[in-house]
Amino acid sequence: MGIALRSDTSDEVFLDVRCEFNAYYEQNNGLKVAIDWNEDLGPDYRPTVAVRFDDGDDQEDVWILSTNSEGTFATEAEAFISSMKGTGRLWARVWKKDGTTITAQWDVSGFRDAVRPVEERCDPNFVTPVRWQYETAGYVRSSPAVVDGVVYVGSGGDGYLYAVDAESGNLRWRYKTGDTVWSSPAVVDGVVYIGSWDNYLYAVDAESGNLRWRYETGHWVNSSPVVVGGVVYVGSYDDYLYAVDAQSGELRWRYKTGGSVESSPAVADGVVYVGSHDGYLYAVDAQSGELRWRFETGFWVESSPAVVGGIVYIGSGDDFLYAVDAQSGELEWEYQTGGAVSSSPAVANGVVYVGSNDDYLYAVDAQSGKPRWRYQTGSSVE
Repeated sequence: MGIALRSDTSDEVFLDVRCEFNAYYEQNNGLKVAIDWNEDLGPDYRPTVAVRFDDGDDQEDVWILSTNSEGTFATEAEAFISSMKGTGRLWARVWKKDGTTITAQWDVSGFRDAVRPVEERCDPNFVTPVRWQYETAGYVRSSPAVVDGVVYVGSGGDGYLYAVDAESGNLRWRYKTGDTVWSSPAVVDGVVYIGSWDNYLYAVDAESGNLRWRYETGHWVNSSPVVVGGVVYVGSYDDYLYAVDAQSGELRWRYKTGGSVESSPAVADGVVYVGSHDGYLYAVDAQSGELRWRFETGFWVESSPAVVGGIVYIGSGDDFLYAVDAQSGELEWEYQTGGAVSSSPAVANGVVYVGSNDDYLYAVDAQSGKPRWRYQTGSSVE
């Protein structure tokens, strides 16, 4: 989405700027700018670029910096400009180690009208309609669950579990936990189950928002619960995988891993599968809580497993996507991405889809582990 603006006004550097729009950028009155430049500029250049949009007013516009976090020279970078209020000029600048700069500029008068129609999604009339929006008192990292016309979601900033009418966006109720809520809710048989940073797993009545019960773990509950056969399975930062009775809130069993459990469990054929920060994928008997097997990856496992056709698919911080036999725990195949895989895989029609911290979405053949394609996004996919 967007258009490339090229400048070779300097003899020393060639800049290729790509300006992109989507609904988020539009709502925030800005655009994203990605910058490429020569790969052979040499060691005199610092891995820092900046962009600025001159909107034609009397105030000095701020340079938005984008720096390579590894401290090495990078041939591309990007930044978001939030001050695009009118016509003017777009500037890009590369810093040298001696403090001097090389700058390129483009006349982008009427940029919104002239550039956005390059593709359909850049058309000023192409805006995804918003039915409604409901504002919590803080950021929302929890993924919503929609059941019987109600949206249930946690809020990280204010510690509430919210129930919002899916049609109107009006608040049905909200329940206050004791801390941040990153966990995503599970809704089963009229009860909402969710974890909180106050160390509790909660069961809240889906209709009234009243507390049914809460169970205290030893640390934060970032893991999202899953409910199967009247039992709630959830992980905790205290290194345990818990099985809690869904009706009473009493502990059935708990299994200690070697690291914190942020991964959300998956249950299939009487086995609970979950990842841990100790770098292992665990298979635990759903009834007894006894270990069936564990599979070692090369780093932490925050990814939540997907179990399809007798295979467990899971990502790891070692940059790999793994396919592991669900019965034996033996490796079927592994696929290396370009970054840590904290994203949870989805499997459909024989293809595994997963994101990586290298800014790509990957499609991998579920049987062979061979890549089908990859798509570059604008940031890491977690």
